[in-house]
Amino acid sequence: RGGGRDRSPQPPVGRMSSLTVNTGRAANLSLSSAPPSPLLESYHGTYQNCSPMPSPLLLASTHPSELPRVIDALSPISDGEGDGTRLSRRARFHDGADIASRLAQALKGTHKPDVGPLIEILPSLSHEQVMELRAEYKLIVKTGADRKGVNIAKHIRARLKDEDPLLMKACYAVALGKWESEAYWANFWYQGDKTRRELLIESLMGRTNEEIRRIKDAFSDKKYDNSLTKCMKTELKEDKFKKAVLMVLDER
Repeated sequence: RGGGRDRSPQPPVGRMSSLTVNTGRAANLSLSSAPPSPLLESYHGTYQNCSPMPSPLLLASTHPSELPRVIDALSPISDGEGDGTRLSRRARFHDGADIASRLAQALKGTHKPDVGPLIEILPSLSHEQVMELRAEYKLIVKTGADRKGVNIAKHIRARLKDEDPLLMKACYAVALGKWESEAYWANFWYQGDKTRRELLIESLMGRTNEEIRRIKDAFSDKKYDNSLTKCMKTELKEDKFKKAVLMVLDER
């Protein structure tokens, strides 16, 4: 044939419609007795065929032929210093007056404040508990001739601003409560580094209209008549970001 390659045979197009696959099952089975779909079968892959992972209580062997060693049982957290005695535990319930008294004791005087109670108590409080704490603190700690109640957030700021500025900022924000703290970060933005727009983004963006109203009501700055909208209109430069912030504040 002149040394050329044979042409590939044409597929049996005419017989394609009559092709069948032998499944080993009779063709007259009813729908109810049809075999289940392979997709419904449980998966058996590589991880199922591997041996189980070693227990975290097994110590690594120094030699392949050495048998693994099991770590001794760990002592419970409530045990004493290994002497087998159990430390007593007492459930603590929220008591606003008691907490206010402890924090007042930690912040009193002119010596270095005791930051332990601040770190222990403040992070665990909900917004409602912080509001209760602020009210109780004003009843316990008073100043001036007219015995005016002290704002715990301002007391924390005054006592810690020189001792530990970073801790002061964290404790102060928590003591403000949920909404006033968000207004504080928006206020902090223009008083500090105006290039850090993430403070505004995290405080205002993605909020519901109700949350925006609460933040605006909590904003306090006499320079802008306690108006967060007026503050942003003045401090933000004219660009798309300013337009987005003002749209949020307009609750649109």
